[in-house]
Amino acid sequence: MNPNLPSQSGDSLAYNKERFAFCEKMYELESSRKDTIDKKAQFYFSTLIIFIGVVSFKGGALSVAGTNVARGAVRGSAGIALIVMLIALGLSILLSLISIAKTLSPRTYPQPYPKNISTALFAPSEEVSATEDGISLIQTNALRLAVAVEACRESNSIKSRWLIWSSRFVFASIILFVTLFYTLIFFSISGE
Repeated sequence: MNPNLPSQSGDSLAYNKERFAFCEKMYELESSRKDTIDKKAQFYFSTLIIFIGVVSFKGGALSVAGTNVARGAVRGSAGIALIVMLIALGLSILLSLISIAKTLSPRTYPQPYPKNISTALFAPSEEVSATEDGISLIQTNALRLAVAVEACRESNSIKSRWLIWSSRFVFASIILFVTLFYTLIFFSISGE
């Protein structure tokens, strides 16, 4: 039994209203969580786009590094290290884009209200019987909210896992680029 809900004493109206209010609050929390996840994913996407722009702007240094490695100007372990860093940077950027796309991919979120709300509320079917105190209507609406909360929670959990991976890959891309950039500066100063 959930400690946030009052103890159930039969099918009382107060209990059902409280259950409905609880389900409504949980739905609002999951909707807010979805919005937060989407905003963070958009931030990571913007950061990655800016980062790709910087890489493109400083791409001359990367192409010079690739050309020097291909011509054999950078030999031995330094050449291998540059190749590994270039490949890791490319993979990290690619994986960042994929994980952000998975985070922002459209998902179906069930709505807590019926498709035909006017007929469901004003010409109820057999599932909602007309009672004087409205308990069955409140129960049905609370059940719809509870089903929507569970589906939203599941979708949000999947999106948040992809968001965690996207943040890791964006961070790795930035670290790899900075490392590669300073490695190229070191090689240009040392004359290799």
